[in-house]
Amino acid sequence: MRFDARTGTEAWNYETMAWSYTVQPAHAGSPIVVSAGRKQRVYATFFNSDRRPVRNIEKSELFALDAEDGALLWKRLLTDHPVTSPTYFGDQGQGYLAVGSEDGCVYTVRAADGAPGWKRVLTHAVAATPAASSIAGQPVLYVGDRWGMLHCLSARTGSRIWGYKTGHEILSTPAIGMTKSNLGAFVGSSDRCIRAIDAKSSMEIWRFPTGKYVTASPVLCKVVGKPAVVCNSLDNKLYVLDAETGTSIWEMAAGDMLWAYETRGSTCWSSPAVAEVDGNPMIFYPAYDGKLYALKSVPRCFTDKEMPAIYAKQKRRGTAPPMFVLALGGLLVVAAVLLIFLSPRRALSGGRGEES
Repeated sequence: MRFDARTGTEAWNYETMAWSYTVQPAHAGSPIVVSAGRKQRVYATFFNSDRRPVRNIEKSELFALDAEDGALLWKRLLTDHPVTSPTYFGDQGQGYLAVGSEDGCVYTVRAADGAPGWKRVLTHAVAATPAASSIAGQPVLYVGDRWGMLHCLSARTGSRIWGYKTGHEILSTPAIGMTKSNLGAFVGSSDRCIRAIDAKSSMEIWRFPTGKYVTASPVLCKVVGKPAVVCNSLDNKLYVLDAETGTSIWEMAAGDMLWAYETRGSTCWSSPAVAEVDGNPMIFYPAYDGKLYALKSVPRCFTDKEMPAIYAKQKRRGTAPPMFVLALGGLLVVAAVLLIFLSPRRALSGGRGEES
């Protein structure tokens, strides 16, 4: 569906499978919008199934729609397993789409006409959307699987460049970005850690432990001019980490979770987003207490000049002002001197009284 962002009215909708009493709820990936010349295209994945006894159908398809009117441009059947959302990447003047699947494969399709590209079989099922980037001018894909392996693949051929093993499944889409010293792949894992991996060599840069599984996808921004990683965990906290070192800059605990156990409610697991609204940088945090938090200055992003108010308060709590330290030290010294000189006199006068 397409809606008018100002009014919320529906502009168009497209039915991916005709409804019947045996058709099951569809599993839809997050659509992406890509400009193609003067027009815009919407690419989306759907897993549909029909449990009719005579004709049992399970299929995942990739759809290309005209963003203006919703007209179908093409569709491509990928597999009979649920798939991830598509990722767009360019190579040698052509646009392509990459999709992961629960059948353990990554599929690529040419964006212009839906022509199939390469197919790569990985170690286990893929539930996290691939992330696209480039190394030395060559397009690459970063894909996590349910065995906990993060793969770096050549986007041109599908061949594996390197792999990194975490301690548990990866349901998180990596965030790829430059820090001051590295091109990093930042990813969460169900081993309760957020990691920074060198995107070129697979070397671990740092890991940050959280209280529970990390199913969310990190997002990159800047805090006081420094690269930062924003991610949430099933411990119901939002974390803002220094992208260089993995140290915590700021944390936020949401309210009580809607479910008795954190592993429930998987259809509502979500990730933070960073955007500018009317010139103000904001973090949007869909928490597991059923609330959407819009954080305007917690922390302030994309600024090299102004320290965010909350971050400044955090620093003041951790480090006392120098004048206060000196004053407190002086009072402690005076108190110690008085105790030293007064205590013996009291003991002596008490003794003299007993002698008399």
